[in-house]
Amino acid sequence: FEQQQQIIMGGINSKNKSIKSKQPKKGGTITPIDRATLDLKVSRDRLAKYRTKLALDSDKLATRAKALHAEGKTKNALQLLRLRKYKLQEADRIEEQLLTVLRMVDKIAEKQNEQE
Repeated sequence: FEQQQQIIMGGINSKNKSIKSKQPKKGGTITPIDRATLDLKVSRDRLAKYRTKLALDSDKLATRAKALHAEGKTKNALQLLRLRKYKLQEADRIEEQLLTVLRMVDKIAEKQNEQE
């Protein structure tokens, strides 16, 4: 009856969960240094992605400001240019944070090499 029910319910293609038992994952333990390095690398990647997004936004704002200026809407164009200036300052700040994170990753790697 169970075999027949699996055929009816589409159970032929599904796995039978009662047969397989969960096996523990193989591998070593994660040290706090490894965790810190991983966290720093993740934040490095996020900062780099955010920096590229800010650069693209800045370019779009400049293009829109030029178009508005051509239409005679200089007040709106100036507002966009102020926003662009803010985005560029934010990009510079992100660049500094990125360099700090990279230095920290290098310092951790250096300390690990000294220990080995």
